[in-house]
Order: sequence, then C-alpha cells, then structure tokens
Amino acid sequence: MQLAIAVASNARGEHATPVASDAAWYEDIFASYAREDLGLVKHLKERYEALGLYMFIDLDDLRSGAPWQATLFDRIDSSDLFQLFWSDHARRSEYVTIEWKHALRAREAKGGRFIRPVYWQDPIPPVPRDLAEINFRKINFVES
Repeated sequence: MQLAIAVASNARGEHATPVASDAAWYEDIFASYAREDLGLVKHLKERYEALGLYMFIDLDDLRSGAPWQATLFDRIDSSDLFQLFWSDHARRSEYVTIEWKHALRAREAKGGRFIRPVYWQDPIPPVPRDLAEINFRKINFVES
C-alpha cells in the first residue's frame, strides 16, 4: 500500500515534498504448532482464509516427497508472519522448537514483529529464554 503525507513546514503553509512509504499487509502466514493442537490451528486457518489470508499448515500443504525440513525453512523464510501456537504440547515438540529457532534467525532480516506467538492455556506454558522478550498473546475461544 502506498501512502504519501504532506506536512506544512511552517505556520505560513509552505508545503514539503511528500514522502512515499510502503505499509506491509500480512498475506502469507506460517503456522508452527504441535500435532495435538491441529484442530485449533485449522479452526483459525478457516478464519484467516475468510479474511483473504493464507496460512501454511504442513499437514495440509507439504507435498508428498518434498524434503520436509528444507521446505519448512523455505516457507518460514518466505512468509510474512510466523504464527507460533504455544501450548504444553508445543513446548515439548522437537519440531516446533526447530521452527521457532529458525524463525528467530529469519526475524533478523524480517523485523521484530515477524514472530507472533499466541497461547490459550492458563497459566501460559513456560516460555523458552530465547523467546522471553517476545509478547505472547492469549486468545480465548468460545464454543458455538
């Protein structure tokens, strides 16, 4: 999205040259989750799709025969956002750990808000020291 804003340089209304800036919109989301939480992740994927956003879920989107780890790293690197679904299961998952460690490295190029962790359990499952500086946001679900 292009946005240009002109600001008067003084009280007489002399105009400065507009500066163009790009604002990012998240369209491609990588879901990092434990298999035990797949139902919840798919529930949120449907909501994202309703907003026109794409969420990569390995079980749905990883092609048969693909080199899975390299493909996951490529998907993390090409995503606009790394959505970490944090739970007791995720905390104990070797694969989730591999993914968030890769996302931390990718964050250096993508910017500080690339990793977006959410949790739903009370209390929040213990967070690794490497992720402690990142805010984990609680999401609440209402059964319908």
